[in-house]
Amino acid sequence: GFGATVAPGFINISVPGLAGPDLVIALDGRGIAVSSGSACATGVMETSEALAAMFPDNPGRAAGALRITPWRETSVGDMIAVADALAEITGH
Repeated sequence: GFGATVAPGFINISVPGLAGPDLVIALDGRGIAVSSGSACATGVMETSEALAAMFPDNPGRAAGALRITPWRETSVGDMIAVADALAEITGH
């Protein structure tokens, strides 16, 4: 509904201290396609207004957002590969 805090099918995360576009590039180098920002701001290099409104007390969260959009052919193994790649990139 209006004002919902979740959207089925989208995963939005951020890693403190890392910019979303940097994560996109790092994952792309590993063959993983993701986006930064929100779906309504695809292709825009500025911080998403939608995410900034969702996290007004944490602008770093909006600027560092990473959007993962699994689809019907995305497997559990694919998602584990994304998690493993993020752990490698972030050192966690």
